[in-house]
Amino acid sequence: MIQDIAPHILSNHYENRTSKPGDPVIYVRGKEVFCGISGGRILLPERIERTAPDCVYAFSLDGQSIFLCWKQVPEEGEGGIGIVWHNISDLRAASPAELRMAVITAWHLAVWYQDTVFCGRCGTRLVPDSTERMMRCPSCGRMIYPTIMPAVIVAVTDGDRILLTRYSGRSYRRFALVAGYTEIGETSEQTAAREVMEETGVRIRNLHYYKSQPWGFSETLLTGFFCELDGPDRLTVDHSELSEAVWLDRAQLAEQWDSRDGVSLTSEMIGLFLVGKDPISTAKTAAKQC
Repeated sequence: MIQDIAPHILSNHYENRTSKPGDPVIYVRGKEVFCGISGGRILLPERIERTAPDCVYAFSLDGQSIFLCWKQVPEEGEGGIGIVWHNISDLRAASPAELRMAVITAWHLAVWYQDTVFCGRCGTRLVPDSTERMMRCPSCGRMIYPTIMPAVIVAVTDGDRILLTRYSGRSYRRFALVAGYTEIGETSEQTAAREVMEETGVRIRNLHYYKSQPWGFSETLLTGFFCELDGPDRLTVDHSELSEAVWLDRAQLAEQWDSRDGVSLTSEMIGLFLVGKDPISTAKTAAKQC
């Protein structure tokens, strides 16, 4: 998945560092990032001197400080040969994995910085804290940390079948699992049951936690669950969220699912079900062998 970059280490511990000539900088403009993608590989530009005062420390990657800049953005040609503006989604299939993770995480941070300018309580302009990744209100003392929204990914299974969906009104057209944001006062487990019911009209049981994933594209922390159908399998699709919801058995899934996406939690979970290595299938196989 996108966070699987070992043995490389992305250290997001905040430090009040100042950029130097030669330091890599991730420049952000809206949904675009200034970088090179040659042969599918990412190349980051070095600091452009005129932007130095606006470069903010993001994190380190294998000990190398990486900075972020969104206030002053480069013009085409300033970053060197092949360094141009790319939509953030272009990096989904790029490599190496550690740079992909770094750029997407930096973009997530840039969105937060741009959205966090004034205090929502008293309206005073915020200032960056010198010791934490935080914006502080100098008037009322309010502290604001980076936005991380909890959400769930739910693989609903029924024996040899899995419930797959397609989003409505999005450019992403491949199969996905039921997903949604956690609401206030709600656990992740309750979110899973609610989202499945709201989007597809079925109930679930036997919920198994699988894995979590930071997903900077949508500022979320995703929690993945496998579960089983509980009751009738008739689907009632919420077309404001989904264009389609279908039950596919493993043979149908093998024919229709494109498994090239190795970065998302959704893709990994569907792949596990396809080969019978998801937690529910594994538990049933073990029970039969006892």
